[in-house]
Amino acid sequence: MYGTFNQNFQKQGYEAVRNIVDHFAGNPFPKETDAGIVLIVKANVESYLPDMWAPVALKGTPYKNLK
Repeated sequence: MYGTFNQNFQKQGYEAVRNIVDHFAGNPFPKETDAGIVLIVKANVESYLPDMWAPVALKGTPYKNLK
């Protein structure tokens, strides 16, 4: 495997809706939009490991986001 992606789903949704609303309002549509996706490769994987492990629950332990 060469790499993987770290996605920011909240930012993706926000930017998509913002672009639709701006277009509907007659504002210029951006040529590019930062949707919060980062390419993770061997050179930068260490800085993204905490983000990638955060939603994972080990077998037998509760998910951190369900309280």
